[in-house]
Amino acid sequence: MVCSFVSALFGSWESLMGGSFSYIANMCQDGQQKTQRMAGIELVMGVFTSAASVSSGYFLRAAGFNWPFFTSSLLYFSNLLYVVFVLEETVKLPESRDVQEGGLRAPLLKIANGVRQVFVSASRRKNTMLVLLHLAFMVVTVCNNGTASVLILYELNEPLCWSEILIGYGSALSTTSCLISFAGVFILSRCLPDLVIVLIGLLSIVTWLTMAAFTKTTQLMLLVRVPMVLSIMPAPVIRSMMSKITPKSDQGALFACVAFVESLSISMGSIAFSSLYAATVSWFPGFCFLLAAGLCLSSMALMGAVGTLGSNAATETEGLVSGEETDS
Repeated sequence: MVCSFVSALFGSWESLMGGSFSYIANMCQDGQQKTQRMAGIELVMGVFTSAASVSSGYFLRAAGFNWPFFTSSLLYFSNLLYVVFVLEETVKLPESRDVQEGGLRAPLLKIANGVRQVFVSASRRKNTMLVLLHLAFMVVTVCNNGTASVLILYELNEPLCWSEILIGYGSALSTTSCLISFAGVFILSRCLPDLVIVLIGLLSIVTWLTMAAFTKTTQLMLLVRVPMVLSIMPAPVIRSMMSKITPKSDQGALFACVAFVESLSISMGSIAFSSLYAATVSWFPGFCFLLAAGLCLSSMALMGAVGTLGSNAATETEGLVSGEETDS
């Protein structure tokens, strides 16, 4: 508990990811490049997280618990050195004495004002689009993480009764969704607007969730991974859409909001779907997947509202609808 509390004080994983997306957004020259590079971050996370999940068991068996933690700490420290001494700052801010004069209160107020500025500096229509995009992102994150926490339990339970070997094969097949989703974003972003890419990804999620809810055999459960291959696309593209309608100076504050929403959604999804699965497993184990599919349909409706707002204000949100970046 103490370790988790100290980690949370420094921003934990969400702060690292929010900073990474903000850094990428500031480095990109146009909207298409921004979408592709954010999908690249999702690809790296998915591939290396899966590799770590597979290898950690062997590492624990061979070296015990101490060496894996020491190795992780060493890698984090190396990453810290790289960020401090190698990476260059993308936004040059003038030096100010406010932080020194105001102590701890000044930087906290500066952060709060930065988050507030994201919405204050934009028009009402653009603020509405940001809120809708945040809600759609929250729904997608809740469904993806909530069903991921239930999927293994569903496979272990009757009538599938998977062994640990089949669980490993299923997890390995799920990893391919990161690779194919990245390829899908990279290719589709050249010929389709971001909104259409998100809708295709959401349709992929709805399809595999509906199939999983009624799957009773091992063969069908393995086939569920086929429509799952594009399920990673919505999250990075929605991030890119939010970034395109936000001024470059407010990218850090924007992704701080996104990181908060993501952290909250992950916690909500895991708790809610685990409890729901325990309550419904006796009469319909696939109810969680059907509920998640229905929530994703509501996310598609939210994206449709975003598209309607964008089409009604093409001059203001051209970068969001056509894939070109809008300068604030």
